[in-house]
Amino acid sequence: MATVTGMVGVDVDVLKVMLAEGPSYAQRAMLRAIPGAAFAVFDRELRLVFAEGDVLFAEGLDPECDLEGRLLDDVRGPEFAPVREAYVAAIDGRSVEIDFEYRARVRRLHAAPVFDDDGRVVAGVSISLDVTDQRRAEARVARHAGIQSALFTLSRRALDGMRPSRLVQAAAEAVAEALAVDAVSVVRFDNDARSLVTCANVGWPVEKVRRTPVTITDEHLAALTAHGDHPEIHTDLSQSGSLLASLGVVSAINAVIGPHERPFGLINVSAFTQRDFSVDDGQFVQTVADILWSAIERAETEERYRHEALHDALTGLPNLAQLKERLGRSLGRAAAERGALAVVLVDLDQFKVINDSLGRRSGDELLRTVASRLAAMVRTDDLVGRITCDTFGLICGGIISDEHALQIADRVAIALGEPYELAGRRHAVKLSIGVVVDGGESTPEALLRDADTALHRAKERGGACIELFTPEIRERAVARMRTETDLHRAIERDELRLHYQPYFSIPDRRMLGVEALVRWQHPRRGLLAPDEFIPLAEHTGLIVELGAWVLGAAARTLATWRATLDGARELSMSVNVSTRQLVPNHGQDKLGETLHRVLSDTGLPPNLLALEITESMLMNTGAEPQAALAGLRDLGVQIMLDDFGTGYSSLGRLSEVPLDVVKIDRRFVNGLGEDHNREPIVAAIIAMADALGLRVIAEGVETERQWQSLVSLGCRAAQGYLLARPMPAEDLAALIETRAGRRAA
Repeated sequence: MATVTGMVGVDVDVLKVMLAEGPSYAQRAMLRAIPGAAFAVFDRELRLVFAEGDVLFAEGLDPECDLEGRLLDDVRGPEFAPVREAYVAAIDGRSVEIDFEYRARVRRLHAAPVFDDDGRVVAGVSISLDVTDQRRAEARVARHAGIQSALFTLSRRALDGMRPSRLVQAAAEAVAEALAVDAVSVVRFDNDARSLVTCANVGWPVEKVRRTPVTITDEHLAALTAHGDHPEIHTDLSQSGSLLASLGVVSAINAVIGPHERPFGLINVSAFTQRDFSVDDGQFVQTVADILWSAIERAETEERYRHEALHDALTGLPNLAQLKERLGRSLGRAAAERGALAVVLVDLDQFKVINDSLGRRSGDELLRTVASRLAAMVRTDDLVGRITCDTFGLICGGIISDEHALQIADRVAIALGEPYELAGRRHAVKLSIGVVVDGGESTPEALLRDADTALHRAKERGGACIELFTPEIRERAVARMRTETDLHRAIERDELRLHYQPYFSIPDRRMLGVEALVRWQHPRRGLLAPDEFIPLAEHTGLIVELGAWVLGAAARTLATWRATLDGARELSMSVNVSTRQLVPNHGQDKLGETLHRVLSDTGLPPNLLALEITESMLMNTGAEPQAALAGLRDLGVQIMLDDFGTGYSSLGRLSEVPLDVVKIDRRFVNGLGEDHNREPIVAAIIAMADALGLRVIAEGVETERQWQSLVSLGCRAAQGYLLARPMPAEDLAALIETRAGRRAA
């Protein structure tokens, strides 16, 4: 019968013969025919009955010696203790299988007992095979599986958004496990400091690898990255004299993280005994480096996008979105600590003047300098940001009173009030500042709105001042918003009215022309003067639509007078225009197009229409509005400069702008005949206008003394209450008829 144990199958009867008489020649030949096998039979005393095979020496047996009948301990050394234990197990009645190494080869040995018919162990039998190649193949498969698993896990973590700081450590651990190496480190190149900074470490003692930077030269950096996107494999560094060799590294793999032209860092795989790293091992490390770079680059891109989303591109300051976010957290902290915070909004009153006159580059430089000054003066826990083009915001915690917040605003005004070096010259900039204080009860949106309301109140007061938000300011803002809503509907509801104030020649008081002045017949508040709604129309942009209506209505009125009144044939009509009308926003009707349409519809000669611009508008006018004025004048209409003297325009400035008429401001006319200092000023204006070929109209004439002074100074036209007040069209028509009748008589 045959007993089968693992790989060993033995016929007991044959074995009995072999035990008694020894194996035959044929039996030995059969055993030798098994390639690479070694076969042995031993009795219960571990005495070899016989041993056969081509590689007996692999088990420590010398086939040239007479082995049969000798004890195993006599023919094998102590290194074969595992084999002896397997034989002992077989004699004890157990079947075992072991792997053991000898002479750089691996053998797999099967040992099994041999039983007689009564179930007693009579001997043991073993067979061993060389499994070195099989074990190596299994190791390769296992390593490949480990590598693939490591790459999959690492890629998944990268895609799931693991932070790069954690991902590099996970990568180091994965490489160390997959390659079964002594140490792995990930270092980052700090190009500014020319140093290496350890980001992750596995296996290196703390005293040898620290996270403090290690200075390197440009040559070292170039050498580390010379192999670009190909891993660098070192089989024996013991004689290289390198930094790794000095740390006890014999074999290593280096793979660069990131592109060759701007590498992020390096993965180093180190073995303290010689290892024959394969090309596949190197490619695995390089793939890990590529995964890390992909994650790092994505994280850097996301951080850049997040920074751009929360910061102003020009100044680098937090933008409105981040201010709101921080303000929300600050409000929560103020409420929890029962404290208060302040929001301070700062607006540059003259930014548009600087931007238009000095150019955008100087405007940008001003904004960057303002941002730098603000950032330098705030406390660590405060936040400064840019809200709009020329408006900056500060969030200040730890406020103990309104006075404390105003003191901060004062310091801001002082810091930003220092002159700025722009385009080679020093320029002073005025500021309007709005302040609001809150104890954590409000919301970010409400606080910013209230601070903006206070800022607008500061601007309404003329700018260059600080305004603290109060409930009264809120009420005024609510009323202003209500007025704005009503103003939107005023045109479509036909609530606008035109009053007309004529101006006359000096000294014969002949009517020369008429100025159209808009009024608003408000359904609840009655007839409103221009200063109650025109600034609001300017701010909201409604001035473009409102101005077009005024121009059309005034032109139609003049056309009617010319057709029905004898004294109106030579009268001209002037209409006030704003900068927004000259250069409207995209999509709005341009003044030139409106004017061309009005002239076509009414048939008026262009020279009978005049457009009045203010001196402040002239001073702030850039190239685009000036070009618009020149285009309007080319249509044949007149250009009048209103309120001359309030902005102190220079003679050179007047000569650059296309003008026909200068209107002397009422503040100069008011003192004529009483203040002797006024007459030289008015005389100088008249002389300057004459030199430039401009006509002059004196505004605000209210007394005979003023009139006589103008006569003596040679002024040729005047307008004011002494001569005629603004009046509805029908009243002025009656005045024209009356004066025409007097002349006819």
